[in-house]
Amino acid sequence: MKKLMHLFNTMTWKERVDYVWEYYKLPIIGLLSFVAFGWFMFDGLLAKDAKTFEIMMVSEADSATVEQVTKDLENTNTLDHTVYVENIQHSGGKVIENGYQQLKKLASSLSVGQVDILITEVPLIKQLIDEELLLPWDEIVASDQLQLYQIDAYKEHSEKLYGIDVKQLSFLSDYPELQDTYAVVPATSRNQEAITSFLTELKK
Repeated sequence: MKKLMHLFNTMTWKERVDYVWEYYKLPIIGLLSFVAFGWFMFDGLLAKDAKTFEIMMVSEADSATVEQVTKDLENTNTLDHTVYVENIQHSGGKVIENGYQQLKKLASSLSVGQVDILITEVPLIKQLIDEELLLPWDEIVASDQLQLYQIDAYKEHSEKLYGIDVKQLSFLSDYPELQDTYAVVPATSRNQEAITSFLTELKK
């Protein structure tokens, strides 16, 4: 090792690189191949387990309610997806505790297509519609199925159905904190094919 360091001290950077490559290229190629193989295996496992379905709530629900909603979903979920529930809590329309970070998290989650169903109140729904960030339900779910959800649904002036009242969605109707909320679909959702099945599960 001392001889190698002494030899390196007499070389330019280019000569050092040439020397290392000449005498150690096989180990280097082997190491890079091993790292690349490990990465592809790891990435493949991530892709295999990436079937997730995320519900984001912007509501007055506290952490205990979110935990219970999550448990209820786990008990009823028959989708080929793992269902996650996130919540941004507010009080009377004012986001509490780390509000800026929470809203930043919401914007980030929507932008990358992480949120499949958003449950929130009318003011935020209107804003998201104005920003063209929501899809009408009829672009995802067949019209004959949507007829089951017309009562108390949220419609824009175009009469397009944007929000389904949570009171029509099985156990979600049992939570007082969610009584004035609607289920909407972000335009960036990556699991649109699973939303119909999920909606069927949640119908009373």
